[in-house]
Parts: sequence; structure tokens; C-alpha cells
Amino acid sequence: MIFTDDGVDLPNQLLQSLTSDRLVIFVGAGVSMQAYQEQPPDTYYPGFAGLAGLIAERLSRAIPETEKEHLKTEYVGRVLGEWDDQKGDVRGHAAAILQENEAGQRLELHRAIIRLFKGNPIPRIVTTNFDRLLIRALEAECLTRGGRWSISLAPALPPARRFTGICYLHGSVNEPQDMVLTDRDIGRAYMDEGWALRFAHSMFQQFDVLFVGYRLEDPPLRYLSLALETTGERHRWALFEDTGTSDKTQIEGDWLRRHVDPIWYPARDSDYRALERTIDAWGANNYRSFLDRRNVLADIGKTKPDHLPPLELSLAQFFLQDPPSLRDFAKAPLDIEWFDKLFSWEHFDFLIKGVGKSSEADGNLVERFLDWMISNPVEILSKVAEHRATINTAVFEQFCRRYQEGRAAGVDIQLLRRGLEFFRPVIEQRRSFVFASIFIKRMLSDLLDGGYEDDAFWLLGAAIRADSAVTKSANFEYEFARLQGKSTDSIPEYELRYELQFESQLAEHAVKELFTQVFLPRIGSIGYKFSHFLTLKFLELRATDSLGKKSDLGSHFLRQAIDSHSQNWHNDPVNFVLDLLRDCWEGLLKANRLQAERIYWFWEPLKDGLIERLRLHALTKLIEERQ
Repeated sequence: MIFTDDGVDLPNQLLQSLTSDRLVIFVGAGVSMQAYQEQPPDTYYPGFAGLAGLIAERLSRAIPETEKEHLKTEYVGRVLGEWDDQKGDVRGHAAAILQENEAGQRLELHRAIIRLFKGNPIPRIVTTNFDRLLIRALEAECLTRGGRWSISLAPALPPARRFTGICYLHGSVNEPQDMVLTDRDIGRAYMDEGWALRFAHSMFQQFDVLFVGYRLEDPPLRYLSLALETTGERHRWALFEDTGTSDKTQIEGDWLRRHVDPIWYPARDSDYRALERTIDAWGANNYRSFLDRRNVLADIGKTKPDHLPPLELSLAQFFLQDPPSLRDFAKAPLDIEWFDKLFSWEHFDFLIKGVGKSSEADGNLVERFLDWMISNPVEILSKVAEHRATINTAVFEQFCRRYQEGRAAGVDIQLLRRGLEFFRPVIEQRRSFVFASIFIKRMLSDLLDGGYEDDAFWLLGAAIRADSAVTKSANFEYEFARLQGKSTDSIPEYELRYELQFESQLAEHAVKELFTQVFLPRIGSIGYKFSHFLTLKFLELRATDSLGKKSDLGSHFLRQAIDSHSQNWHNDPVNFVLDLLRDCWEGLLKANRLQAERIYWFWEPLKDGLIERLRLHALTKLIEERQ
């Protein structure tokens, strides 16, 4: 995500980590050091080596060559430890140096970091600096200390899971005696007492981390690397200056070996202000109100994405991570080119790819997707063809609803058939068609009137689909023996029964309504083929229903008569389809007796008890018709 012309690309995971309250920012010495070459000397603090030099001046101590080499190689703690052993009071001098001209220090980067947590994000900032500039930045932003913005000073550190505000991991100039400055202090904080290591390790385990103002050779980062050994499931990033030198690849490799992903920002001619501009823009856009975001997105949505400046497109990508903003954005009549952007930004992952979680924007995204699909089906369907098996059923249900309500202008019969073929994996999935079946009346009518009976029968068959279930029931043989006073020792009291059930009562109601309002009125033209279809569907259910059963009592036992009868059970899919088949044949008999007779003879060789009873019923009707 790019927020400024500096081109610093912040990863989406980092931005989401902040908004999801998973981010901790570690602030290093670079944040308080010189930001650009012309910066006045009294507006920034030195690094660790520079601090050691100023302490030496206060001690009136000449630095021998061996110590100068240690300072160059960043073994500052060892040098300061030797001075401290010689009663040099290095902590007191360091605290005094880091409080000089405190009011005149440049705070732009500190304030930008603080502003990241304005609004909802829980503030979690850990610093290895000793200066009070973060606190001054907090006051400059008029944020109240206490509550969310508590201040913790080492070694009195809170549990990581309860920490909010600013934590001085290495102590503060407020209490110089607790500052982790010498090698002895480092050993105490990270080894002997270990409170700094434990706290840092807990933070790295529980939260994502962004390092700001650190270099790999900084002593604090060497200590912190002890807690970075295990990667866990958390992410770590470091904002690092790109000075245009040739060792960038090596530096990046060194960061990655510490399980930290570097994010590069331009810093030519020792000008590091791109860092503060990036963080400031990130915080400002993160703090924008919902109404402000909505207005910005409304203007952006009026333009094709390829015509937008890169910064505006990046801003849209950032704002659309917020589900309410995405919801309102998807309500607008967006150009079809926005599909590629929204798809690449993973906003269709749940609806199209079947991954991730649903959001409140999904309903509007479905509507927009259908707009694009209907206006340009070849382009859109080809882009998502590989995801046919994972498309969420809500997409097909909404397509059916639109078609039923006449809101699918431009969908002719051929496009309808193409759409149904595209959605075939969705339609044929278990438990995916129940609600859609309520909205297919118009589809079925158009398919039948257009001469595509097979398509209509297949669609209806998906609605008739039933589930199988194994139930524990009383064993009639056991009950019969018990009532007669016979021994029941060898007879189980219960038995497992295999039953067929509709996916829901809604499916039974929807199919009955479709049969009555769509198929029966057209029985004269479709009755012969429709009777064939229902017969095969009935035999399919019968075969499934017979699996695992010891006898054929089930549907026979539940069926008192082929005619409608008050004692017939209607929640059995086999008997339900038998009713449809009976009514279909009787309707065909009235409309075309010859075709009804052909169906009668079609049933003749079928060896099924209920079909035989249906044939006898049909024969009675044929005789009655002749009389």
C-alpha cells in the first residue's frame, strides 16, 4: 500500500494488523536522531556511539584507540561498562545529555507514530530509547496519559497481554539507575533477571511487530534478537532506509534470517524524512472518519481503476479493507474493470474462492458481480471459471431471485442456459439449493416454453434431492415377542434404520408449488417426457431408500392408498414423488389419453411394488374414462 509520492509500499498484512489490534511498534534510536543534513544540531539526539563520546567529554576522559574500535563496532555497552566500573556514573551523564534542550527536539516522527493509534487501535509502543520524546509527542497530540496511554518503565513491566501505551523496555531518563546502558545492565535485563527478554519474547509471541529506527548493528536489536529465534505465527517487519548502496541484498538477507521482513524507504543524501511522511500519511488515512472515507471512495468509484493515479488507487485499496466502506462502495454502479481490482484485492475470496470469512459487504458484492456477469457474461465467467466448484451458493440464489423478479434484463434463454451450466457445481452440491428453489419458477417456465424440457427437469430434480439418515428406532420384532411373553434374549431391543429425508420442509413446499404452477399447466405438451423423468426420479429414490433395509416395508407401510388419503405420510420423499407422478399421469390422461396409455405400458415391466400399485390405479382410471 503506497500513501505518498515516496513510494514506500506497506504490506496489507501490516495495515490489517494495526486495525485488528495485533500490532506493536518497537521504536529505536534512529527515531530520535538526525532526520536530514540541514537539521540544527540541538534538535536531535546522538546514537549510541555518539552518546558514548559525549559521556567521555563529561568525564574528561580521552578515548584510547582500542575503545574507539569497540565504539565503531557497536560494542558500546562494554566500553560504558568499563567506565562505569571506574565510578564514571555513565547513567547519570547519559540521562542528563538526553534531557538537554528536550523542548527543542524535533518530534515529527514521534508524533506520526503516536497518531497511528488515534481512534480505535489499541496503542502498543515499546521503545529501547531512554529519552522522553514519545511522551512529549503524546502530549503534543493532546492525548491523555493513563487509561489507554499508560507509561511503563523497566524493570516494572506489565504482562504483555495487558500492556497498552508506551513501554520503556530499557528504562528512562526519569530513573537513570534502571537504564540498561552497560554490558552489566544488559546481562541483568536479558540474562540474570531476564525481565526484558521475557517481556520481548511475550510480545513477539502474542503480537505482530514493526521495528522503526533500528539498524541490524544496533546493540538493542542484538539483544532483542534473542527473543526472535522462534517465528511462531506472528509477522515482523522493519522499516529500513534504502540509501542506494550495493549491499541492499545482503542487508535484506540478514533481516530475513532474523525472521523480519524489511520494508524499504528512500533515504538518499542522509534524508530520512520519507519515513515520517509515510507513517504520518498511514496514520492520517487510518484515522479518517467513515463519512470521509465514503465520500473519497464515491469519487474514486466514478473512474475506471486504470485511469486513477497510483496514490488514489492505493488509497482505495486501503479504505476498502474496512467492510462498511466496501459495502457502500459496492452499492455504486461501478465499471466492470473494478472487478479485476476487487478480485485481486481478495474481496471476492469468500464468495468466489470459498476461503476466508463472510462480511457485511458480501450482499452488495454479489449484486455488483451479477451486474457485471449479466452485462458481459463471457468476460466475467471466464475469469472465475476455475472457481466454479467453490462459488458460494448466495451468488446463485441471488441470480435466481433477480431472474424471478424480472431484474435480469438482457438474460435471454441462451444466456440463462449458459448461466445454469456455469452454476452446475453449485446446484448439485448437497444442501445448496433449498433457498434458491423458491426463486426458479420463472426460470422453469422460460425453459419449458423455449423447448428446453431436459434443462427444466434437471433443475427441478436438484430441488427434489433428499438426504439419507440413520436413526435408532424400536425393533418391532422385539416388541412383538415381548407382548406375547416370548424370550427376547436373542432379539435386540433397538435397530438402526436407514431413512430418506428432504433437506428441509421448505424444499417439499417449493417443489409442490413448482409442480402445480409451472408443470401441470403445461402437461399437454410436456406430460409424456415429464412422466418419464418423474418415474426415473422415483426409482432412484426407491433404490436409495432400500439401502441398508432388511425389508421393503418402509414406503409400503407408510402408504395406505395410491389416491390421496388422510393416512398417507407426506414427509417421505419416496411417497412425495409418487404423489407427483400420480398427479402428473392423471393430468396427462385428461390432456392426451394416448400418451397416458404409453406411460402405463412403460411402467408394465418395472418390478417395483409401488409402481405396480400405481399401474393398477392407472388402469382403474383408464377404465373409468372409457365408461
